[in-house]
Amino acid sequence: DVEVVSPAVITGKYAEETATSLTPIIKPYTTWQEGERYRIYSTDDLRKNANANGYYEIYADLDFNNTEWPSVFSGGKFSGKIFGKGHTISNVTIESNTRGRIGYGLFASLDGAYIENLTFENITHTVDLMDVAQGATIGLLAGSVGEGSSFKNVKISGKLLFTDNCIDLVSKSDSFSIGLIAADGDVSGISFEAGEVTAEKVNSKNEE
Repeated sequence: DVEVVSPAVITGKYAEETATSLTPIIKPYTTWQEGERYRIYSTDDLRKNANANGYYEIYADLDFNNTEWPSVFSGGKFSGKIFGKGHTISNVTIESNTRGRIGYGLFASLDGAYIENLTFENITHTVDLMDVAQGATIGLLAGSVGEGSSFKNVKISGKLLFTDNCIDLVSKSDSFSIGLIAADGDVSGISFEAGEVTAEKVNSKNEE
């Protein structure tokens, strides 16, 4: 006994004495599977709320100079969303020297992730090829970008450094996949602004 009187108004029978509906109306709704949602105003906010499935809105520029990048991101798979709102994450330094994972970058891997309107500036990623796992994927932003990940107006600048010399890097090229932004996957929507890859000795363990 529900009568639709216009696209926006629905009426039904109700008890006048108690003002309760005798014909309950079920309203349509949408369930969003975005994970935990966070508003980020500082590096501390991001560190405290680092979540592999998080939904982030960035409300300020974040300078990670002398501040550690969250290991949840660099050490695992990120499947969340980041809305940068035109802000910048800058001066992040990460070192990859463990065999405990297969992907190496700001994010070990991006799987179904979405990032938009965000600049990553002056990122430094130092890799010790003697210590990372065989078959590793290596990049500035991520080791790998999985299917379902997408980007819009994302910029990145920085350096990808290797502790082994150029000869070692070439000799090991069949053991690693290396890309400036990511080793593999679709990185359309991301622009590389400035930076370099240095395959020379950088703080090598072999140096005295």
